[in-house]
Amino acid sequence: MADVDNWISELGKFYKAIREFPKPTVMAVNGYAVGAGFQLSLLGDIRISAEQAKYGMLEVNVGIPCITGSALLWHVVGAARTLDLILSGRMIDAYEAQSMGITREL
Repeated sequence: MADVDNWISELGKFYKAIREFPKPTVMAVNGYAVGAGFQLSLLGDIRISAEQAKYGMLEVNVGIPCITGSALLWHVVGAARTLDLILSGRMIDAYEAQSMGITREL
């Protein structure tokens, strides 16, 4: 259990460092951003996406609750879209991500 607590603590410090960085952060996705990778992209101030990028909070597909990702995504896309993605475990493409406001540009 100590390993898990340490891992969560370190991840929290990492996320906080990105969120509190004094300059704007730009996250670029070219490929798959799923689970923690999707969460990482949501920490940025601006997200851009390659046309072939895919996004998803797939944790539910393996029986893991999506906690941190839910909070980050909720802030970006709102309740209904967050619940859709975290409860369905479906992937979205770059165009749907852009239409939801997850990414700014393709």
